[in-house]
Amino acid sequence: MLISCLLFLFVVPCLADWQQMSSTRAIALRAQRDVMKNTTILNSAVFGVNLNTVLFNNYGYNATSLDYMESLMDVGAQAFELNLYYNEDLGDWGLADFTSNEASFGFNGTSDFNITRLLTRINQFTSITETNLNANIMFLLLNLYSTSSSDENHKTGETGLATTFSNLMYAANPYYYKTLENITLNYYLFGDQLRIIPVIMSNNLGHNASYDLSNDLNLFYEANKTIPIKMSESQDTECVEPSSFQFAYDTEQHPYNNESFRSDLVCGYSAIITQPLADISDISLLLPYTYWSWEASEPNSTISNSHHQQNTNDTTEARDDDYLNRCAISTPNGWKAVSCELKLPVACSLQGNRTHFRLTDDKYSYFEADDACAGMDEGNYFFPVPSTPYEQLSLSQILPSDTHGVWINLNSLSSSNCWVYGGPNALCPYQHIVSRRIFKEMISPASVIALVLFCLIVLVQVDRLPVHRNRKHWRRVLKRKLQNEFEGIPS
Repeated sequence: MLISCLLFLFVVPCLADWQQMSSTRAIALRAQRDVMKNTTILNSAVFGVNLNTVLFNNYGYNATSLDYMESLMDVGAQAFELNLYYNEDLGDWGLADFTSNEASFGFNGTSDFNITRLLTRINQFTSITETNLNANIMFLLLNLYSTSSSDENHKTGETGLATTFSNLMYAANPYYYKTLENITLNYYLFGDQLRIIPVIMSNNLGHNASYDLSNDLNLFYEANKTIPIKMSESQDTECVEPSSFQFAYDTEQHPYNNESFRSDLVCGYSAIITQPLADISDISLLLPYTYWSWEASEPNSTISNSHHQQNTNDTTEARDDDYLNRCAISTPNGWKAVSCELKLPVACSLQGNRTHFRLTDDKYSYFEADDACAGMDEGNYFFPVPSTPYEQLSLSQILPSDTHGVWINLNSLSSSNCWVYGGPNALCPYQHIVSRRIFKEMISPASVIALVLFCLIVLVQVDRLPVHRNRKHWRRVLKRKLQNEFEGIPS
């Protein structure tokens, strides 16, 4: 009994941990989003889940699966593939195919498991995260099918897709955005304050279906009709500059592992987990690899050196490093946070062609990197940070296999764990701060003046004025002068 209790205490917290976004992953996700702000949303490469095969078929067609969907959003899932079924007998839409045996698994009725309930969960998440820190793009990929059931317990009352999805908040639609390819991520998220792109990936209703979909198409994009979409099996992805939104999915023969999962993201594909997991908590094994940018478990979280949480393996030199883990390098495995004072080659990009990289022959600190690129080939190169998966891939292809990494233009000098591009003096946009480097420049003149004033005060106190040193002499002179004066009123 004691062993069972101990197992419960240690195992249950571990399984629950996957449902919380770690601080490291939150920082990495924000940094990746920020460097992409001025690129088009066509370059988005996120991770997602097929809700039917991963959740509904394994945890039931009920509210429990929606709870897990909410947890997936909390840990960074930004794409959901979903089957929607039109019930020809009852004339409404739902989440279950009642002609299959799978739909009966865990089914407790439609009151807590319907499209509206699912959209409500998404709305709650997007409302909470609609901030400069947390807002990010999301994809809702829909496959439409017909089903049939005359059982009143299966009735949802959701008779029209457009009516039901009109409650989806922060969603783009082709009525306002006929084309999405040229819109920057920054404008999409913070200009128009949009988040979600709903796409009908496949229409399998058939010619004999009684439902008329044409009335709904002002609210949904159609794959390769009103939005360019490429969907590939994971083993068939091609690493090329994207001309469409790219999605990849794993198969029974080739389920995702850490390497193939990250490989699809680096190639610019949004990776959709389709194969069932032994347990939903197993997704935690893939979470460190859900970025095209950072290496797994990066960036190392840091705080200012005066309050630094030292690692037991840190060397004395590392403990004294004011710039430990404050600057980023690119390695064959992704970005990594290191000391800004390391001497490393610099990745420089050709003006007007951000995918053309060249490495410096000499090694520099991060603070010297900008000048190193500016001095290359008569100023035709600049110091960049890869801002898309394809740019990162282009840089990775020229890195020597034995490299320790090369400098990229990304740092957290102005504020711990706030990664910005633009050089050492770039400021964190999320708080009013003064970087340590700028603070030193500001405080130095004031410190000198204060020191001079302090010295003068001390000197005055030690070397007292003559009138104070000869106080007795002046008192006698004053007394004699008063004795020579008349007392009373002159006549």
